[in-house]
Amino acid sequence: MDHAKIYPYVVPAGYVEHAPSGPDGFLLPLGHDIFAMLVHDLDGVYRNVMPDELAETGLSAAALHQRALENLQSLAQGPDIQKSMHQGPGGIPFLVWSGHWLTASCVRLPGLYAFAVKILKADTVCVSVPQREAMLLFPLGSVEEREQMRALIRKNEEDARKLVTWELFTLSAAGLQPLVEL
Repeated sequence: MDHAKIYPYVVPAGYVEHAPSGPDGFLLPLGHDIFAMLVHDLDGVYRNVMPDELAETGLSAAALHQRALENLQSLAQGPDIQKSMHQGPGGIPFLVWSGHWLTASCVRLPGLYAFAVKILKADTVCVSVPQREAMLLFPLGSVEEREQMRALIRKNEEDARKLVTWELFTLSAAGLQPLVEL
């Protein structure tokens, strides 16, 4: 198995219902019924890494996930994933990452928080991964502002082929957390 072609893939619960669970840490729950699983990129076609393949690598699940994140970081720094800045309702600034089947998986990138804080000038950032080819980041703001952004996201992403989740996450110095509105 070529470790350079292993990536983390963020998927809804339906993708993992029948997948082999493997050892601890093989499938990572992220909240809101989405998971990070490991996949092989076979030059544009992907397939799941199977638990027996993990054993063959001699790496732990955590170590292979770390390697997969490093591969994703390299991909995200190149031209395959586009990044653009926009203004939403009421002038809310937001970033859109798009253009690749691994875009939503970038939600787990270790440097994402530092990148978003610098661009958005916010201490806490909301993250939306509505479909596999999109990730949106915007300041946490108020409940009303988040509702406006949710409406914008749903309007623009409702026809996506590979939905992930309509729910939001927060990204802070403490890491990625599911957002639960009270």
